[in-house]
Amino acid sequence: MLRDIPLRARIVLGILFCGLIPLFIVSLVSFNAARTELKNQAFRQLRSVRDIKITVLQKFYFERRADVRVFAANPYIRQAYEALNGSDARAARIRYAPFLKALIREYEYRDLFLLRPDDGALVYSINGEAAAGIREGAALPPGLDEAWRTARGGELGISDLRLESGAEEGPAQYLAAPIQSGGQTVAVVAVQLAPDAIESIVRERSGMGTTGATYLAGPDGRLRAPLGSARESLDPETAARAVSLAEGDAIIARDNTTRILSSSAPVLIQGLPWTMFAEIDEREIDGQIARALNLRIGLLIGLSTLLLAALAFLIARGLGRGVRGVIEELHRLLRDVLAGRLSSRAKADAMTADFRPVLAEINALIEAFEEQIELSRRLEGHIRDAQRLEVIGSLAGGIAHDFNNLLAHMRALAHILEDEARRDGRDPARLEDMKLAIRRGTDLVQQILTFSRPGQDQKRTIDLRESAAESLRLVRTALPANIELDYSPGGDALPVSGDPSQIHQIVMNLCVNAIQAMQGAGGRLRVGVAIEEIEEGAGDEPGPSRYARLTVEDTGPGMSEDVRRRIFEPFFTTKAPGQGTGLGLSVVAGIVMSLGGTIEAESLEGTGSRFDVILPLT
Repeated sequence: MLRDIPLRARIVLGILFCGLIPLFIVSLVSFNAARTELKNQAFRQLRSVRDIKITVLQKFYFERRADVRVFAANPYIRQAYEALNGSDARAARIRYAPFLKALIREYEYRDLFLLRPDDGALVYSINGEAAAGIREGAALPPGLDEAWRTARGGELGISDLRLESGAEEGPAQYLAAPIQSGGQTVAVVAVQLAPDAIESIVRERSGMGTTGATYLAGPDGRLRAPLGSARESLDPETAARAVSLAEGDAIIARDNTTRILSSSAPVLIQGLPWTMFAEIDEREIDGQIARALNLRIGLLIGLSTLLLAALAFLIARGLGRGVRGVIEELHRLLRDVLAGRLSSRAKADAMTADFRPVLAEINALIEAFEEQIELSRRLEGHIRDAQRLEVIGSLAGGIAHDFNNLLAHMRALAHILEDEARRDGRDPARLEDMKLAIRRGTDLVQQILTFSRPGQDQKRTIDLRESAAESLRLVRTALPANIELDYSPGGDALPVSGDPSQIHQIVMNLCVNAIQAMQGAGGRLRVGVAIEEIEEGAGDEPGPSRYARLTVEDTGPGMSEDVRRRIFEPFFTTKAPGQGTGLGLSVVAGIVMSLGGTIEAESLEGTGSRFDVILPLT
């Protein structure tokens, strides 16, 4: 059914579809970003309300502390204390009570207390002991006792806002100051605050919205204000923030259905460990955000859709012309390819920029097709070379038998010469090199036989250091005068699993190649063996961690990167025709692989070459 829709219509629909999806995504991201920003704005509003109320509360307590200090410095109150603490307390009450009652009414305190500094005994209370929750002869209420103990030490005392047993009007809070004479505390004056003043500060809802609220919490996880909530506990997360006097913002889940935006900060009032919280229901903020953003987002999407549709029609019209040109060019190119003209290419530069990459990829595809044809031709040549190599192997097996007979004859003659030398009293040491060469020749014959009959090689544990040294003795005999040979045998023995003739063939082939590379200008041939520590698991498969490394390095002209990548290919050689078969390094690589090792080649033009053979230690 899609094939029946005209191309231009499909282009328009495709552009609309591809354009609207990012538009919706951008709109959604913008909506979420705006929602986050508005929610952050809500937190900023909560912080502002919280800080204003903290400031008002601090001002309130600053004024109350100033009042108590004024009371303590008032000589008339001191006279009242001395009279009430004297022998005629009844007459003192009649004289001073009106003044003290008028004083707390003017300053809007709930009660005023005069206390002894030494034992905290209540000398006078305007509302009486019962109203203050003090039974005759009993201790002071905890809050009043707390404030008195601080004041008798010469400092202003303030208690926490708490419920106390026997109190008649809810939570109580006390401020106390020392009445001093000659630098000594002679009495303590204390006042009980009216909690409705604190409640009016906390309950003020300006700038809080419909569900906004503020409250004051103590370090015990309970509310201090509003008064109606003084016996209510906080939820665990809010209580933890109150205990730690945390300052910051949080979103708190309550009742598994309600999420609250909460902002908190400690209230610094003379060491009181209180925390002010400002909160609002997240649903109210979400409603405000939705009303602010939904209409704008809808208008944006509608206008963007109209503009995108108009743009899609214009683009479709232009693409239609370009597509016709591309189709005609593809028809021409297809006819040329089918006719066998693989050199033909699409005229990508003549097309519009939208279709140039497509035509360039088609040209690349035709080039890859040409390369595959060339690769097939090379593979056919390699197959022929492999067949030739198989024939050579069969012939080598026959030749090896005859050559082995000659070596046996030479070995017998060497023994005869050695016996004659001993009888004549001559030193037969020079015959050792001949015998070693014959032995190596026998090993090579065995290697040729193994090559012609795969699977019959005999491996055993040999010392790579000794095998390399024996092979280098033969290399020295054929070494030109302008080439120096350095051999680093290492320290300990390097036991590896293999055939001595195989190690000999590796060393000889690598050294002969190095000598031939330096034959004209001369140079230095370095050969070394050592232990190689390789971390386990560093390769594709786990294996031993200790290896033997054979290094052959020359100071010849080196080779290019293209040559280095192909040196282990069979029949690949850079020598002139008739000077090399291209099998030396290929055979070396095959032997190394059969021994479970690897061979690496490093070279740069003008800096020489280095070959590293890594074999596992037994």
